[in-house]
Amino acid sequence: MDKNTITGLVLIAILLVGFSFLSRPSQEQLEAQQRYYDSIAQVQQREADLKAKAEAALALTPLPSSSTPVKEPTRR
Repeated sequence: MDKNTITGLVLIAILLVGFSFLSRPSQEQLEAQQRYYDSIAQVQQREADLKAKAEAALALTPLPSSSTPVKEPTRR
């Protein structure tokens, strides 16, 4: 490898390291993302609680019992 190839590879490596350093999220962005995920988790937990409460209410509700048999339609 000659001098120009090594210089080029070093410059490419510096660009990659610099870009990855500059493009990482800030602490504020990380905290905002965590709050977003926490709020989604809270909503999902509330939905699960409401669903469980509704299922429990349906399980406690007695079904109407029919004492008369269902008549089949007559065919001609």
